[in-house]
Amino acid sequence: MFFQLANGLRFVYKPVNSSVSHLGIMVNVGTRDENVDEHGGAHLIEHLLFKGTKTKTAKNISLKFDNIGADVNAYTTKEETCFHVSFLSEYLPNMMSLMSDMLFNSTFPAKETEKEINVIKEEIFSYNDVPAELIYDEFEDALYAGHSLGRNILGTEQSLDDFCLNKDKIFNFFNHNYVNDNIIIWAACNVPEDKFKNYCIKYFQNSPLKSGVTDRKLPPEVAPFDVIKDRSDTQCHVIIGSRAFSFYDENYTAFCLLNNYIGNQGFSSPLNYVLREQHGYVYQVESSYTPYFDTGTFNIFFECEYEKQKRVKQLVFKELDKCRNKLMTVSQLEVAKNQFKGNVAVNADSNLFDAMSMAKSLMVFDKIESMEEAFAKIDKVTASDIMNAANVAFDEKNLSVLTYRPVE
Repeated sequence: MFFQLANGLRFVYKPVNSSVSHLGIMVNVGTRDENVDEHGGAHLIEHLLFKGTKTKTAKNISLKFDNIGADVNAYTTKEETCFHVSFLSEYLPNMMSLMSDMLFNSTFPAKETEKEINVIKEEIFSYNDVPAELIYDEFEDALYAGHSLGRNILGTEQSLDDFCLNKDKIFNFFNHNYVNDNIIIWAACNVPEDKFKNYCIKYFQNSPLKSGVTDRKLPPEVAPFDVIKDRSDTQCHVIIGSRAFSFYDENYTAFCLLNNYIGNQGFSSPLNYVLREQHGYVYQVESSYTPYFDTGTFNIFFECEYEKQKRVKQLVFKELDKCRNKLMTVSQLEVAKNQFKGNVAVNADSNLFDAMSMAKSLMVFDKIESMEEAFAKIDKVTASDIMNAANVAFDEKNLSVLTYRPVE
């Protein structure tokens, strides 16, 4: 179910027969919406919404969650921010009241801001110690050089310190982006539809109507690169990738299918089979595709001994080239579709992730797509569609490479 209040807030509701309910808030704002001097602001606000409102301290908020055994989580990406909580269904009104208060009445207390900035700095230090994670940020930084899509989500020590020196920047970023047009409240809960709608009216209708315009600029073209960086690591870490398709590109569904086929975690996927099962060069290899509103990122990541990295790269390019020049057989295409549909179905089997996906679908496509509709799109993909998508994204002259070389 989907409905909208007069103040512009949108709501997604999934009825579930469970003693556990899930409630979340998804906001169409992320790192790419930050100005240069606001780097890390979206993620900082994700933290600060739990740190105090006009009537509650950070401890009050924490106890409201902890005292009922709720599981609380949040995340920030390049284009969205999400807060969600799972709890016994009897506490739904309490959680809706609390989440509404956090969304509309947060005060971003100075002391809490300073403490949370220190927490995020520790997160940055921890992140920098994990090359398998850091390399993704460095790759996107080069792939979208000079554009906000390339900046990492956490910010930098300097950019975070600047928020302490100028607290107005936090409020300005929040007020500009946390407008009703950008917000979707979603839930999977065990209450009748009319009762859920009454709760939404009670706890969210008093929010004033606030509208805004999302001003996202297409990143400029960047020449393909092949960069090697020295690090004091044991293994060589490599990302091979390129820009890919947006959510709205005609190749979107075909490329989702292709990405899942070429490098899913199953041992039979081409990359896993060749690199691990056939040659034993890697422990794992994975491909990923992140679509955005106006572009997308495709990459393949693996770790191996440095002496083997050239051969592994050759084998990766060989598999990508097969996708460009050889049509999938009928049986290969059928298996690829079944694998992809299976992944979609497994994710939908979780009430939490299904409701979250429904909200994401509404945010991106302005509609909630049923599983039957999603499967129908997958079924329509042809071998030629997949080859056409591969010829755009897998063209070797457009692929970039970032390598972390281990040094003593």
